[in-house]
Amino acid sequence: MLAAVKLLAALPDTSQSPLLLPVTRPDEICELIGCFNRLLEALAKQGDALKQSERHSRAVIDASPVPLAINDAQGGITYLNQAFVRSIGYTADDIPTLADWWPLAYPDPQYRQWVIDNWRKNLEDAKRSGEPFAPMELNIRCRDGCVRTFVASAAALGDALSGSHLVILHDITERKQSEAAYAAIVDASMDAIISVDQDERIVVFNAAAATMFQISAAEATGQPIERFIPQRFRGSHHAHMRQFLQSGASVRQMGKFARLSALKPDGTEFPIEASISHSSTGARHLLTVTIRDVSAREQA
Repeated sequence: MLAAVKLLAALPDTSQSPLLLPVTRPDEICELIGCFNRLLEALAKQGDALKQSERHSRAVIDASPVPLAINDAQGGITYLNQAFVRSIGYTADDIPTLADWWPLAYPDPQYRQWVIDNWRKNLEDAKRSGEPFAPMELNIRCRDGCVRTFVASAAALGDALSGSHLVILHDITERKQSEAAYAAIVDASMDAIISVDQDERIVVFNAAAATMFQISAAEATGQPIERFIPQRFRGSHHAHMRQFLQSGASVRQMGKFARLSALKPDGTEFPIEASISHSSTGARHLLTVTIRDVSAREQA
């Protein structure tokens, strides 16, 4: 029995299969040892299954096209997948800890502190409320010196790895560049361009629209589009918008068979020509109206 106890006390580490205790006599003590042996066999099977599950999870994470990282509770960066290294350039040797990551990714001290403060706040908020981590849009300097824009989120890895988080980075650089190019084109347009969301609230109000309606873009954004439509036309406007969406068309001239009028905040009405277009990104739908003031033409 003493030999069996000594062997139990000297079990190998969990990276190896446990050794069975020797059974020498068929008495009660040996039955107890037999129970230990069966327990050790069960633990070995569970350990093998856990290792296989961990290998499978690691393979899935490493094959992901999305940059992923794992941070531990001590501020260590314990894992970077291949997409992270390809997209951002830094390897595990470059950034073994968050203390190494912060100044490389965010060289501007003021912006870096903003990122750190808000990242920690979002982690605490998620832990306290049980709600998902609030995603953050971040400008990250890559190893080659270029700056790319990512939407970053984090997910706790559970009780077994308390304090560890899987960090997910979605690269939206190209989308942001396209949006910036579109915004420049829209703002340079001589025609008023107004985009509304599915609730018909203004999300884009270019410089020409601000001049035409004599109201700033900041004040107009978030307002319902009907604010700029005379009261008597608002009912038919909503019907036309619904009909346009249901038609599946992407562009349509408005007021083809009727005169159109727009309304300034001071109550002044003026004649316009307008066309409408529809675009969508995922579940988000945008309706964009291009407006031209034809007052001068009608007065001629």
